[in-house]
Amino acid sequence: MLQQTAERFDGIVAKENIYVVTSEEFAGIVQEQLPFLSPDQILKEPQRKNTAPCIAYAAYKISKKHPKAKLIVAPADHVILKEEAFKARIEEAIEVAKNEPVIVTLGIVPTRPDTGYGYIQYQDSAVAAKTVKTFTEKPNLELAEAFFRKWRLCMERRNFRFLHSHLQTRINQTSFSTCGAIRRR
Repeated sequence: MLQQTAERFDGIVAKENIYVVTSEEFAGIVQEQLPFLSPDQILKEPQRKNTAPCIAYAAYKISKKHPKAKLIVAPADHVILKEEAFKARIEEAIEVAKNEPVIVTLGIVPTRPDTGYGYIQYQDSAVAAKTVKTFTEKPNLELAEAFFRKWRLCMERRNFRFLHSHLQTRINQTSFSTCGAIRRR
């Protein structure tokens, strides 16, 4: 799946701009699977944490080399069957985030209530990119069923596109402990 994720961005992101975040334990396997990566492109997390600290760590490390970088976060554990549609959505996200201080997340329309994903309720709009109204992280089953029946929403899939400076601002506003720990690395 790691190779598929990297291949998915062929033609969108230059190979020298692809970075992988992993643990020390799996760095060698990542290098074997993606031999085009230099050692600097394999970012070894100091501790295995949740998604937000991982993204913050990667953003911090990449910004040291590329201060004006625009980042795409693409977890390698996603099965994406409609590759061309996905690429089109990524291109749209790039356009939205190109000059705006925004975080863009791609969502999928749920086919059933699910407690394993976050739910994004968005504001109605004629454009493809919607403004998030509310976000609920992994609700209990009762709430997931209510979301599924009533809300105009999609499930969050953790594919993000953002300007690094905006991400850093948001991290500073929401998580002082995460930000401080990352800066010490």
